[in-house]
Amino acid sequence: MGRPFAEGAPAPPAGLGPVTAVAAGNGFTLALGGDGRVTGWGRDFYGQVSQAAKARDVVALAAMEESALVLRADGTVGFLGRGLSPPPGLADVVAIAAGTDHWLAKRRDGAVVAWGSEEKGKATPPVDLCAPSVLPPPPPAAERREEWVDPFIGTSTADFADRLGSCMPGPSLPHASIYPSPETLHPLPSGYRHGQPIVGFAQLHTQGTGGNPSYGNFLVTPIRELALLEADRASPKADERARAYAYGVRLTNDNIDVELVPARHSVLYRFTYPESQPAHLMIDVARKVGGSLALDDGFVTVDPVTGAISGGGLFSRNWNPAPYRVYFFAQVSQAPVGVGTWLDRDIQEGSTAAAARGRPLGAYLRFQPEPGRPILLKLAVSFHSVEQAAKHLEAEIP
Repeated sequence: MGRPFAEGAPAPPAGLGPVTAVAAGNGFTLALGGDGRVTGWGRDFYGQVSQAAKARDVVALAAMEESALVLRADGTVGFLGRGLSPPPGLADVVAIAAGTDHWLAKRRDGAVVAWGSEEKGKATPPVDLCAPSVLPPPPPAAERREEWVDPFIGTSTADFADRLGSCMPGPSLPHASIYPSPETLHPLPSGYRHGQPIVGFAQLHTQGTGGNPSYGNFLVTPIRELALLEADRASPKADERARAYAYGVRLTNDNIDVELVPARHSVLYRFTYPESQPAHLMIDVARKVGGSLALDDGFVTVDPVTGAISGGGLFSRNWNPAPYRVYFFAQVSQAPVGVGTWLDRDIQEGSTAAAARGRPLGAYLRFQPEPGRPILLKLAVSFHSVEQAAKHLEAEIP
């Protein structure tokens, strides 16, 4: 019968219960239990194993190279690892399969959806296997033309294309100096990777770039309990929607609804927290895309009475290595019940100011959510000063 596993290969964990399905990629294995949970072992460079442990109600698995798919009982598909994530809107799936560098999903209506490498037509099923697109049809011509824009185009790229383009779904006005958009774990240089958990919403991005990830400044994270590590802030998402002028999503870890609309130098957020539960709003001043440190020398201040937060400083480590200065000024719609700052991993409850050189830095507000009253945050950026950011905010979002 041979050995239970190849010599030198990672062994299944001790105590692995009855298994209904297995799938294997490059150096890692996933096993599906009868309870709908997934156990993984082996290489976990891109989180394909650790993410699998969080999956629930799984009915099928598929894997390739450095990524995997999980099919849930409700017909949705979860993506684990790196590259080749499913197209936005994919649902009502009954079967999944993997090739060397492409994926296949069969929907309940019998249609086959494919994505990934187009070499030899692998990701293009025959026409008679394809139902209409999973994306909603465009609106009638009588509606505004901006309603035809799908900001998710370019956010779901195949592994081979990761270096050729990376887009994000957040909205931006033409020639604006702010580009608010969600940021995820394991991002592309844009800060976003479809299918990955959201860590927050940053204000500066570069669209469609490769190379060294740039910007991702002033990450705003609504959350119940404070969390300084991005992996601890990360939340799965639901009801994600994007238009050329707005973006919205539900962060399912804490059941928080997020909506945002941009102006030229500023952005307006609306956060709807669950009632009668803790509510925090964090602003990370020091990080950039991917969670790495970009602040060379900066500061943050918070007003405990009004909840106004400002800060910024000197940053570097972008695609262009030259240092640059950028600042922000933000206001909230209701007074906080508590404030604080953090430096490195040291949270200072009640602190109203902090400064850092090459160290993690941020500030937070604590609220007591009220029924039917979302918390609004308006924030502006300036490459000149905090004072200029405040002027932009007053002019654009009075």
